[in-house]
Amino acid sequence: VLVGHLHLRILHLANNQLQTFPASKLNKLEQLEELNLSGNKLKTIPTTIANCKRLHTLVAHSNNISIFPEILQLPQIQFVDLSCNDLTEILIPEALPATLQDLDLTGNTNLVLEHKTLDIFSHITTLKIDQKPLPTTDSTVMSTFWSHGLAEMAGQRNKLCVSALAMDNFAEGVGAVYGMFDGDRNEELPRLLQCTMADVLLEEVQQSTNDTVFMANTFLVSHRKLGMAGQKLGSSALLCYIRPDTADPASSFSLTVANVGTCQAVLCRGGKPVPLSKVFSLEQDPEEAQRVKDQKAIITENWVLNQKHLQDFPGEDK
Repeated sequence: VLVGHLHLRILHLANNQLQTFPASKLNKLEQLEELNLSGNKLKTIPTTIANCKRLHTLVAHSNNISIFPEILQLPQIQFVDLSCNDLTEILIPEALPATLQDLDLTGNTNLVLEHKTLDIFSHITTLKIDQKPLPTTDSTVMSTFWSHGLAEMAGQRNKLCVSALAMDNFAEGVGAVYGMFDGDRNEELPRLLQCTMADVLLEEVQQSTNDTVFMANTFLVSHRKLGMAGQKLGSSALLCYIRPDTADPASSFSLTVANVGTCQAVLCRGGKPVPLSKVFSLEQDPEEAQRVKDQKAIITENWVLNQKHLQDFPGEDK
């Protein structure tokens, strides 16, 4: 079918259970500018993609790709999403295209980037990679105690503005932290929260042992760190902190959850979902909107809070 459309500029083949993509077909699409192959079962992307000189966007997340495609040689490439695949290394050309702006490599659990590789990518506006846990003296014991996975479904939008925080070893390897941040239509705030919120939490748990206090302070401090961008754009956030239970630290753990906005946490217990969070939506929850107004917050027509005078604690559950 593709052979008859040599002037095709945009090709979306997401979520089609594709296991292969014929190299000969891609070889003829020299006018192609945007290619979406996400949500399939591809293990490789044909090397003939190098013939697509006009390609500026490649979206191929949520596949089984283990070999980095030859897309960094393309002169007009701008956006590359290879998140949630099986990449282990990246083949980097001598010079990267100056057009490259966004590279998403999150969710490739076996991918390790050397410092020199990160330096080469330093000019990119947005580089997304997983945070690697710091090695601990007891890492051989604790490294496999907690594990995580990630799945995305874009729905009405082809690209979600969501960032995930996942640290299977936290606070000297005795706990774990998981978070989800949704910026709706902006990627800036979720990325900032992903990179800073775990450090803020670590500082706060050293200041207080009360879970309500340190989780609330983590959100308040993180909000202040966002500055004007946080007030103008806003973001939903969810944070889950697992730690040894104070009553029986040797054999049991406690889970503390805090959230703002629409991000939710659900615990599966006995095959049944147990909600751990509440949706804080001003537009859909009149009671929540009134509670915020009572705290003298300013709500704009776009439902963005100016929290300059708002001393509000996020929802917290244990």
